[in-house]
Amino acid sequence: MKRKLSKSLSIILTMTIVISAIIIAPVTVSAANTADSIVDIARAEIGNSYYQKYNGHKNAWCADFVTWCAKQAGVSSIASSSSCYNMYMGMKDSCERVYSPQKGDIVFFYCNKCSTTAGKWCHVGIMEDSTYSIEGNNWSDGTSKVQRGKSYNHNGDLGYRHGDSSGCITRIYLRPNYDNSSTSAPTDVHLDRSQVWYDIQDDIVLYPRANGADYFWISVHKDGQELISQGLAVNGELRFSASRWGYGDYYAWITAANSAGNVDSLGINFSVVGAAGYNSVSVEKPFYDIDETVSISVSPVCAKGVVIGIDKANVGRVVTEQCDTTFSIAASQLGVGSYSSYFSVYNGSGGVDTSRVSFLIPERKNLGDEFIARVQNKSSKKYFTAVGNNVEGAEKKDDNSQLWKFVRLSDNSYKIISLVDDRALDVDDFGAGGGGTNVQVYNNWDCTAQRFYIYDIYGSYYIKPVCTDMVLDMSQTTNNLEVWGRGEDWAPQKFDIQKTTNIIHPAVSLNKKNYNLDEKVSVSASADGGVDYYGVQVWKGDKVVYQESFTANKLDIDCSKLGAGDYGVFVSCVNNYGSINTETVQFHVTSGITNDIDLDNSVTVADATLLQKYVVGIATLTDDQKLLADCNGDGVIDVRDATYIQKTIVKIPV
Repeated sequence: MKRKLSKSLSIILTMTIVISAIIIAPVTVSAANTADSIVDIARAEIGNSYYQKYNGHKNAWCADFVTWCAKQAGVSSIASSSSCYNMYMGMKDSCERVYSPQKGDIVFFYCNKCSTTAGKWCHVGIMEDSTYSIEGNNWSDGTSKVQRGKSYNHNGDLGYRHGDSSGCITRIYLRPNYDNSSTSAPTDVHLDRSQVWYDIQDDIVLYPRANGADYFWISVHKDGQELISQGLAVNGELRFSASRWGYGDYYAWITAANSAGNVDSLGINFSVVGAAGYNSVSVEKPFYDIDETVSISVSPVCAKGVVIGIDKANVGRVVTEQCDTTFSIAASQLGVGSYSSYFSVYNGSGGVDTSRVSFLIPERKNLGDEFIARVQNKSSKKYFTAVGNNVEGAEKKDDNSQLWKFVRLSDNSYKIISLVDDRALDVDDFGAGGGGTNVQVYNNWDCTAQRFYIYDIYGSYYIKPVCTDMVLDMSQTTNNLEVWGRGEDWAPQKFDIQKTTNIIHPAVSLNKKNYNLDEKVSVSASADGGVDYYGVQVWKGDKVVYQESFTANKLDIDCSKLGAGDYGVFVSCVNNYGSINTETVQFHVTSGITNDIDLDNSVTVADATLLQKYVVGIATLTDDQKLLADCNGDGVIDVRDATYIQKTIVKIPV
């Protein structure tokens, strides 16, 4: 879109002086004949006081200076003269009169009112750009030199020191017929802004930019209405208060111009906004371990400042601090507790408080130094179950696959060990696979993948591996145990730890495997941990034939109460948390009494004789008789057993 740059000036020139100077024909010199060349030549003369160089008169040599520069630059369209009037008359018909000066234009100063120079063409110079001119003369301060003046904006330091306030001076700009073949229109034309948006207390600053521009014209609109349309100097700026036209959306552009033409920039948008707002506020995690860093973020809209407030339940305000859009603080600095937080966002137009977010810093739960437990997901009701190398959720089973030994370590984390084979709960590859990484059982060794913090939050236990910031999660679709990012009050991550016993390594033993009816089965039980009492059960086939509780580690059972046959026995180790059973041990009870080899229910010399005959190979014994014949219990039937019977009969100690 093209914009009109020129504005009409209606100027009536009243000629009241007598011109005595003679017009000299334009100079023709083979040179560059460009605006750049004449300005470069004039600029190089700034500060020179040697007026004779320009063939000038001591008192007035401004036209001589322009004439000299034109000759050096080869500009034939600038009339050569020592008179401002004659120079103007020699150029006015062949050169274009312009109203927005640019580099290389010739500026003439015409005096309107001054008593000594009224009605005279009093001064002439060369425009260095759209603002400044370069002139040579004998100045009112007594100096005689070439200097730069601010022609376009005012002329108080030009010519014969006429002030603008009196309206004495009219400036007339003529554009010589330069050769523009080496000059191109401005390039890289754009308008920069100091900010994208402004609050009501800001200053709006716009910066015109271009390569090769002699001047700019800037336009500013709001809601389709033009607010500003004015010229700007090269390297200048436009500044105005945001409160001048108030809140709303603005649009602005510039036109850059030089002797080769005009180029428009793309338009830019900016706004004057009201009070700051926000899109969202969030906390990185719903809860934090005491060794982690709390991170809280806000997404503000048109805010110049952010302040965070953090409150602790039952305490009150613990943090009020100016911050960026993300605030971080060590959980250890806040301490264990329940927290809520919000931000205040603001700018010069006003501000607002965000909604609150909550988070927890729970303690690492101490459930005891060592205990046995089942772990149940509270939603699915399924238990941690060791299945080969994997851990899955399953309905309750009465075997060791769902029993886990918890051992508390020095940092209040727990090692969790399967009672199936003493392998430990383990996060595959330390959780490097991210959400969904499998949890397994693996050889027990000291590593963070096998250590777990336990937190009592949201009415349940959350279990976090030390090796990752994720937590144990039992899939509600596959029942697989995995690790996932922490969820607030999230059902797959809420567990119940059900202590069953703190007893480990239960064991049972008998004093021997074969008994006679008149003997006693001696049952010994042991276990590590706190056992309140033991319960023994003796089974014959699929029936319980004897059971008894005892608190000591040993219990004797009369074989006569059991009768002859094959038996199995196990012991339950019991405390307040529950019980755990030993393995089952087998034993046999014969139908006879000790030393009664002939099975007549008495021990006599006949038993010793039968035994001797068996030893020398002239008698046979049944299996039960053989059990009775090993009288000394050394596992061998020989003459010593016969001697044992004889001593027993005569009551000699054996």
